[in-house]
Amino acid sequence: MNGAEEWRPKVVDGLLTRVVDDDLVVLDRQNEQIHRLNALSAFIVDQCDGTRSEQAIIDAIVERYDVERPVAAADAEAIIVQLRTLGILV
Repeated sequence: MNGAEEWRPKVVDGLLTRVVDDDLVVLDRQNEQIHRLNALSAFIVDQCDGTRSEQAIIDAIVERYDVERPVAAADAEAIIVQLRTLGILV
């Protein structure tokens, strides 16, 4: 590495979560929002504990869902961008 630290996504502190059916419901009381995430998005949120890089999360998706790495990478990147936009990840 060239001195730059690799980003390790983390769920924003203070969010409340509940599993409903196969989805994850995220309650953001500070911003008065509720988000319902599908199984893959919920899996990604679970991986975002601040210790794993985006590449490690992609590896976990490949292992868990038995998909090709390019597919997992495209899905993970799109979901992570959306989760950041929603204020779920930092």
